[in-house]
Amino acid sequence: MNLQIKRTVILFSSLLFIASVQQVAFAAKKAAKKPCTDLGAIDLNSYCQKKMGGKAELKGKSWKCVAPKEAKGAAGGVNTKYNTDISMNDACIQQYGAKAKAESANPKDPNTWRCVDCSVVPK
Repeated sequence: MNLQIKRTVILFSSLLFIASVQQVAFAAKKAAKKPCTDLGAIDLNSYCQKKMGGKAELKGKSWKCVAPKEAKGAAGGVNTKYNTDISMNDACIQQYGAKAKAESANPKDPNTWRCVDCSVVPK
């Protein structure tokens, strides 16, 4: 019985060692991620204007395209093409081109969105 306990302890220790090695390898791979070039802020009003003739508005913690006052159904909220969450990636692509993507410095703060290009190494 004592031998079986030792084998179990050795097996468990081996599994912990393998898991820690994999975790270190994953962390190193994540740290080696090449930096992205900051393209700048996202012009959400321009995105909404081009997309549907509206403007951008922060509602709660989400940016939405809202209808201009004169749009049919705007006052009653009937027009469903408005008041949908803005795709930050789409807004970046519209503004900076196909290689642009959106990143947030703080996911809890809707004002920290930026456009980046990860295909170009920053200078």
